[in-house]
Amino acid sequence: MNILLVDDNDILRSLGKETLSLLGQKVDTASSGEQALQKSNEKRYDLIFLDINMPILDGYQTLMSLRENGFFKPIVAVSADPLEKSKCKKMGFNSFLDKPYGFNQMKAFINSFILPC
Repeated sequence: MNILLVDDNDILRSLGKETLSLLGQKVDTASSGEQALQKSNEKRYDLIFLDINMPILDGYQTLMSLRENGFFKPIVAVSADPLEKSKCKKMGFNSFLDKPYGFNQMKAFINSFILPC
């Protein structure tokens, strides 16, 4: 799958990319909502992991813009705040991933989005 991982934290973005790559995924990263919108216009992604708490354009605003621009594939909200989970569902995210996440948690997420032939 082609995946876009969006997080303003350099370390988490790097670890997430490494984890997804180890799981055999093609990963691009973005450090902001603005950059995510730009990349999603340039390339087709099968799945986006989107940090909720980012400066300027947060995850909710980025989600709305992605949907308005015609991106209807799965978008997973990523946050360290478990209280965000119910809000994310209401706002239109497909799923929620708690930070910090590990290899096994990410593997389970990827497997849930890969459909058998």
